[in-house]
Amino acid sequence: MTTGTFSANERAPVHSLTALALLADPVSALLDQGRLVAITYIAFREDQPTRHSELALFRECVRDLGRLREKLKQAFTIAYADGDMDDATMQRLIDRFELWSD
Repeated sequence: MTTGTFSANERAPVHSLTALALLADPVSALLDQGRLVAITYIAFREDQPTRHSELALFRECVRDLGRLREKLKQAFTIAYADGDMDDATMQRLIDRFELWSD
C-alpha cells in the first residue's frame, strides 16, 4: 500500500521550495538578473544547508516584489486613468502579473 508521502531523502529542502516559490511569482521577472541567477542556483542545488545570506536574499526579494507590485499597480492605474490603455489591456496586465487581490 502506498501512502502518497515522500520519504525524508525524497523531500525537497525548504530553501529549494522557497526559491521556487519566488521564481514562480510573475513579478519576479522584474528582479535584476543577478538575483534571479542566485535564486535559481539555490533552488536546484542539492545537499547543502541554507546559509544566513541566502535567507537574507529571500527576505530582500520578497520585500522588493512587494514594492514592484505596488509600482506596477500605480503605473497601470495612471496609464489607464490617462487613457493610455483600454480595459482589455488593463485586464491582461492584471492577469499577467497576478494583481487581482492587490
